[in-house]
Amino acid sequence: MITFAIETSSQISSLALFTDERILASVRHQSHKLHTGFFKVVEDTLKELKLSPKEISRVIVGTGPGSFTGVRIGVSLAKSFCQLTGAELFSVRSYFLGLNEYERGVYYIPVIPSTRTECYASLFLVDEEGKIKTIREIDDGGPVRIAAWISKLSPDACICIYGEGLSMFSDMDIPSGVKVDFKKPDETSPNAENVFNLLKKYPEIFESGNPIFLKPLYVRPSPAELKKIDSRKGDK
Repeated sequence: MITFAIETSSQISSLALFTDERILASVRHQSHKLHTGFFKVVEDTLKELKLSPKEISRVIVGTGPGSFTGVRIGVSLAKSFCQLTGAELFSVRSYFLGLNEYERGVYYIPVIPSTRTECYASLFLVDEEGKIKTIREIDDGGPVRIAAWISKLSPDACICIYGEGLSMFSDMDIPSGVKVDFKKPDETSPNAENVFNLLKKYPEIFESGNPIFLKPLYVRPSPAELKKIDSRKGDK
């Protein structure tokens, strides 16, 4: 079985093609040319591997949260691809794709910027059975909300905070005794290649989707994107 993974929620978009045994290709691409360049990257990668789209059995797409335009394009590409080829469609929250493995007993808080002062965030851990368990999830919040989450955890809890919104947490007050590991944003940007390992270890985070009804996970336009949307409305 050949799987095609797509992740377009962050500043860097990515794709990966793999079998059950190995990664065939992994490519990252600057998202500012997403509407043209990323589609060309997909086409070139398939040609380089001498693969027909119909040879792909499964498509997995990151549904956000993240870039308003990026997530919509990634989800639309995945849905169209599956409708044209008959491949199965699966979705995964993009923040899970920031790392390719998670330790048991550690609380993870991925943070994705939604505005300059707020972010999308989640709180999850790997339970005793080795499955990822989501405890909390928000589509609008900031360091104060995250600090409140941390204050309710065990005083000796181990916490890992990662993602592109990490810069807004530099001055956050950490309760005494709590161990917090801040991962570098450039090392934890969602990456389609991580699907290869996560699919084997944590299949519960991947959800079967319908190519007709699958939607991005709560994304909002940036101020610049809102201006473009408003200007288009005025033209009609």
